[in-house]
Amino acid sequence: MSSLSHYFPTLIIKRFNEIGINTIYDFICTDPKTIATKLSVPQNIIEELNFEILNSSKNLQINGADLYLNPPSCIKTGCKKFDDLFSGGIFTREITEIAGKSSTGKTQFCFTLIHHLAYKNKSNICYIDTSNSFSAMRLKEIHENYIKNEIKEDELGENDQKNQEDPYDFLFRIRVAKLFNIFDLFKTIKEISSQKLEFFQDIKLLVIDSISHISSPIISKATRGRELISFLSHDLKKIANDLDIAILITNAFVSVDLNRKKHKPALGEMWYTVPSVRLEMDYQWIGDGNVLCAKITRSPRVKKENSLIYQIDESGIHGKN
Repeated sequence: MSSLSHYFPTLIIKRFNEIGINTIYDFICTDPKTIATKLSVPQNIIEELNFEILNSSKNLQINGADLYLNPPSCIKTGCKKFDDLFSGGIFTREITEIAGKSSTGKTQFCFTLIHHLAYKNKSNICYIDTSNSFSAMRLKEIHENYIKNEIKEDELGENDQKNQEDPYDFLFRIRVAKLFNIFDLFKTIKEISSQKLEFFQDIKLLVIDSISHISSPIISKATRGRELISFLSHDLKKIANDLDIAILITNAFVSVDLNRKKHKPALGEMWYTVPSVRLEMDYQWIGDGNVLCAKITRSPRVKKENSLIYQIDESGIHGKN
């Protein structure tokens, strides 16, 4: 993000510096009410400046040669049937969204994937928890059942014994940040992007569970809410490209009719085209009862409406035969 000097005169910059705002990013990521209070100026002036800067800063340009020389890589989900549904897995430099109703397995999908990535690939993951959904105990359960199944499939079991010497080392590769507002999310993205912490220098996946929890409250705030969502999408795409990481986001469903029979991902039209890939999870009536069904509704590689019946058990999320 450019410096304050691109937008403000020196005298104003000095006042910003005095309250800890040294860059445009600091300005955008701080609540206008807080800035207005500290500077003793009308809040609407800060909001107008914010709006102007957001509008001028949201175009993302990507080097074509870089895309050619360093194409996106594929990350396995930990479930072969889901890998097949995604045409290999989820990809770096892309935003993948898992949208669905409550209790359809969005977080369980995240857990299955981050376990596989941290344990098998030994990659670092940043998990942004906005809804108190992260559970180390659940990851431990997934891991223990994974090991049991792995040993059964390997008659010799030599590799498994070696992996069990430090069975929970994979948890050290998962860094959890509990955030409850969009401004803290901006700051965390900036921290990851700076790579000042050694952990972030080897990061391969950023998970946000869930985007709707911190974004929905600001949508109602007219233009500013929409501009913040636009700025967030720009930041996520930029960090995905700059660091060559995959971004996995969960999103809620909202009703689109009075009968609550039809649903769509939350955050509206401004967000709808942000993810490169969208997987929707829902219940589907088949035969004598409801089953969990996942289908691709947006993808550059997969035919839309490709679907998969799945289940959730002690070892994670799995496609059903």
